[in-house]
This record gives sequence, C-alpha cells and structure tokens, in this order.
Amino acid sequence: MSVGFSLIDLDASSLGTTGGVTTLAALRSAGTNGGAPLAAIRLQPNLAASGIYNTNPELGRGLARRASDNGLLLCGVYGSFDAFDAEFDFDFPSTEFGISIGDWLGSMVLDFYSQGVQIDTITSTPYVTSNAKFFQSANLFDQVRVRANAATANWVIPQLYFQSQGPWRLYGQGCPGSNGIPSMALNALPRLGSVYAYTVLNMPLSEVFFLNVYGMSSNLDPTLGALPASLNAFGAPGCFANCEINFMQFVQSANGTSTISLPIPNLPGLANVTFMHQAYPFDPTINSLEFTSSRAVRVVILAALSP
Repeated sequence: MSVGFSLIDLDASSLGTTGGVTTLAALRSAGTNGGAPLAAIRLQPNLAASGIYNTNPELGRGLARRASDNGLLLCGVYGSFDAFDAEFDFDFPSTEFGISIGDWLGSMVLDFYSQGVQIDTITSTPYVTSNAKFFQSANLFDQVRVRANAATANWVIPQLYFQSQGPWRLYGQGCPGSNGIPSMALNALPRLGSVYAYTVLNMPLSEVFFLNVYGMSSNLDPTLGALPASLNAFGAPGCFANCEINFMQFVQSANGTSTISLPIPNLPGLANVTFMHQAYPFDPTINSLEFTSSRAVRVVILAALSP
C-alpha cells in the first residue's frame, strides 16, 4: 500500500483458536500499528456450496463464515466453512484496501461505497496464490463489499489491510452557534498536483465571514498550550481550539456556507505530509468572544495518481 496501513493476519494468536469463532473487537485489536480501523464486518451467505480450505493455503488460517451461528470462523487448512460474500465498514473514509484470498483461484469483485452510495467497482486479477492484492480508488470510500466473480466460488480471507489513517478525518469538538454546530465536508481529495477543496457549513446565515486557521499539530499550540484548548477564558464557553494556529485568514461566507480551494503543488516531498485546519465563524450574538468553533480536520496529502 502507498499509505500507512494496519494488517490483520488471521494467524494472530489473540484472535482465538483454530476452528473457533472470533469477534469484531478481537479483529480490531489484532491489527498492527495501533489496531485496525474496522467499524463493522458482515459475512453474508451466498448461493455457492460449502467449502474445504485446501487451495492456496500458504498464508495459514483464514476468516470464514460458520453457518450454525453466522459466526466469524477461524478456519484452518482442510477445515470446512460456509460460502459467503463479505462487507467491511471503516472508521473513516479511505482510498486504499488490501485483501488476500485462500481456497479460490479466480478473480474477486470489489464494490466501493461512500455513505451507502456505490462509487467504484474493481475486478482483481486472478488470485493464483493467496498473496494479498491492493486496490486504490480515486474517491474516498467507507465500505467495501467483496465477492468472487463466479457464483459457484467459495473462499476464505487469510489477511486484511486497512489504511491506518484516512487522508481526511474530522476530530475534536465543535460548539453550537446560531445555525447549529459548524461543520466541514470534503469536496476534493488532498492530492499532489490537484486542488484540495472543502466546504464549511452551518455558519450564521446573517454573517459574511469566518476565521479559517491551518496548523501542523493537533497536540500543541505555542500560545494556547496543550490541545484541545478551551476557549472559555476568551469568552467562548464550550468552544475549543483543536489545531495549532500557524496561519489564519478571514474568508467570506454566504447563507452560512463557504467553499475553500487549496492548490497542492506536485512536489513528491509533500506526499504523506499531515496538516490540520479549523473554522471559527463570526457569531456575535452567541458569546462575548463573538466566535464559535467547528471540529477540526486532519489532512494527509496523497501521492499523485498513477497514469
């Protein structure tokens, strides 16, 4: 994978014993690099026959479905399992995903979704061995559905790979203003040689500007100290500074929204650089500071797409 990742290897002893079942919590904890950002997993029965794990088993035991209770089966070599299709939900939007397949020599079909809407479909090259294959989408996705490209196929999953940090991730706490809690939505991914764009929402309808800040840290600001920093002492109770303030700008808004575009130079050294930003809408009727605050966004600059 071209980004930091968390690997779930189904041979991990912490997942349980071969032939038994495991749990979502155990799968999350078994992920490398601090745990896998796996929000949900569903193994849905399909119309293929039950299988015996005896084809390309080089990577050890695999995840499969146990028909008796729909459990997450830790299937060992020559173990039996019920055929299934798989769905994975992620903690945050991602652009890359990896999976190894055992007991199947054909191709797999991966459907990518964002907030329930299908955005992409990729058919893999054949899994001649169980080595993992990696998939990249030009758009953010928060769910992947995986199935074989043959209705008679059954298969198991020896390894899973997840991005360990999404390229665009909201964090921290916002505070309510006269039009709700200010929020942000992604319009275009932060990628080398492209324009990163996002929209600030839920700002006061009657005001025409907000303070936009960028920073390189989510832990410490030289002036405010440890982050998040309460703005109570400045006259904004319940509001927080969630990112360092290295640069600030006043930006116009209209009807409570504003879209910001930020060109990203095509400089290889910027790939995987992380920065943060946060919005402070002008809202004079809410508190004595006359500003509220949004949640912050952690942004990771992606490499340019391969031609």
